[in-house]
Amino acid sequence: MVKDCSKCKIEKDESEFGKCKNVKSGLYPSCKECRKKYRIDNSSFIKEKNHLYYSEVKHTDEYKSKSRDYYLKNRDSKINYAKEYFKANKEVVIKRQNLWVKNKMEIDPSFKLTQRIRRIIRRTLERKTSRSIEYIGVSNYEEFIYLITSKCENLNWLEDKYHLDHIWQVHWFEESLKKDPEKVSRIIHNHKNLRAIPPSENFNRSKYDFSILKEEDFQIYSEYLNVDIYNQIVKHFDCKR
Repeated sequence: MVKDCSKCKIEKDESEFGKCKNVKSGLYPSCKECRKKYRIDNSSFIKEKNHLYYSEVKHTDEYKSKSRDYYLKNRDSKINYAKEYFKANKEVVIKRQNLWVKNKMEIDPSFKLTQRIRRIIRRTLERKTSRSIEYIGVSNYEEFIYLITSKCENLNWLEDKYHLDHIWQVHWFEESLKKDPEKVSRIIHNHKNLRAIPPSENFNRSKYDFSILKEEDFQIYSEYLNVDIYNQIVKHFDCKR
């Protein structure tokens, strides 16, 4: 079957039109070629429009709920995609992440403290001495490696250059970190809240991934959580019962 393009006015096969569930025919009025040309010619406008829309909806409960549900439903495929992307674009990913961290440190003192503690953890892994190792609740390198290894399926995680991931994610505590950074940092950076995971899985972990949380740990962290995160986690545990 054929169809007229609303832009170029040329009659084309229906395979030249993208699917659109919002119109009766099920196809976009304009062909794929014209739509591609429009995106190229108006890239700046489209980017700004999408940015404004995302800025308005990203903090809504509905958006967070949909994002969390989508991630949990497609977790395995997203992790596999992230692994392949990281392998093919390792330098770009690391450079982009380092730039974000640098900018964040300049405007957020609590984040700067968090990064300092993460450096302490890295130095511990590299067997370099650190007088601030008590931040992570251990007295030496051997004790730290033993505790992390006991929670990891891959006993060679250190040689395989796994990342250390916070089980209860750091950004969930932004409000309390600003009020009492020293106290809260010692709680959330403790070895009990750390686990070793592959780099690609760490990069791709959802900001609202509650799947690995244990309800018995909730009493440890609950009073320091951001209000919106607290409510979402309560609902998560209620649904699991």
